[in-house]
Amino acid sequence: MVRRLSIALLAIAAIALTGCSGEKKGPAYAYQDEFRKQLDESRELKERGYSVHEVRFSEDFNKALVLLVKNGASDNPKEVVLEHDGFRRYQGQLRDPVSQIESRAFPPTNKVERELAFSNRLANYSSRFGAMLVVTLPAK
Repeated sequence: MVRRLSIALLAIAAIALTGCSGEKKGPAYAYQDEFRKQLDESRELKERGYSVHEVRFSEDFNKALVLLVKNGASDNPKEVVLEHDGFRRYQGQLRDPVSQIESRAFPPTNKVERELAFSNRLANYSSRFGAMLVVTLPAK
């Protein structure tokens, strides 16, 4: 009787230690290849001349660090962080910080220059200030 009880307690302890410690992973855990494929086929990246150099995930797979290279030059990759929004989508902003700095480097001094700068910013908003990258993973 004591032996059966000790075996049962040992089994319960083993289940408690191993079964309850499983962390919940984001949906990219099971769909890493699909994630990479959608990024490679992304219109936003193709229009800007970027290609995916590397994709890294956080330990819980709720964030993805995407390293992008322009025209195959891998010496200075651009980093974009995509975050899981709870609906099997990973979203992040692709920004070009050099263009942002250039647009603020020499502020317009008179009314005509301000109006021209404003219209140029509106016309080039998506190309200068980025685009939204979205990866949607299939349902289980």
